[in-house]
Amino acid sequence: MKNRRVGILGGTFDPVHNGHLAIAEHVRSAIELEQVLLAPARDPWMKQGRVRGSAEDRLAMIELAVAGRPGLRASRVDLDRPGPTYTIDTIRDLNRRLGPDVALYLIVGADTLEEMADWREPERIFEGCTVVAVMRRGYPAPERLPASHPGRNALFVDGPVVDVSATEIRRRVGSGESIEGMVPPAVERFIRERGLYRGGRAEEQARGRGGREEPGKELET
Repeated sequence: MKNRRVGILGGTFDPVHNGHLAIAEHVRSAIELEQVLLAPARDPWMKQGRVRGSAEDRLAMIELAVAGRPGLRASRVDLDRPGPTYTIDTIRDLNRRLGPDVALYLIVGADTLEEMADWREPERIFEGCTVVAVMRRGYPAPERLPASHPGRNALFVDGPVVDVSATEIRRRVGSGESIEGMVPPAVERFIRERGLYRGGRAEEQARGRGGREEPGKELET
């Protein structure tokens, strides 16, 4: 019998923003988790060469963002492991660190479930944790997953509306625009004082405004 329930929300968090926090707090309340760990990827294999902030800066911003938010905590589980970041390694490390009394819940976007079949050792991921699929409001749970797909056993949760993305934040900072209300004030100050995301990349500038990020999607895909 596992006595504690802990969630994990992974991603690049480049930077962490209010959408990430809203998702973490919403899922924690919805399924009664003791806490949710926000874990920045050290070197996400699908984004190698495209992460703007250093691992330590991204972790520091998460620590600032979760300060004063009961139940949310920064985790460096993926920063202490060399090489590309894969979800199965995260799950194994956390289960080992947290011990047998803790039930682990991996938070991902519902759109990610179908793709998880192509992740490294997907069956082991579902064996090592409960996958929580956060759905956009108004969208039904995916029905096209084959019966053999492990994602059919995921726990589906309606998610909050998230109209902010890290891409847009970086674009705004690079253009000298305000990001007030998109990130916690302490994170905004950190970005400004550290001079992060100045002189944004041309491709990010060209993407323009808008775009939602699926929670947890950055962790693996």
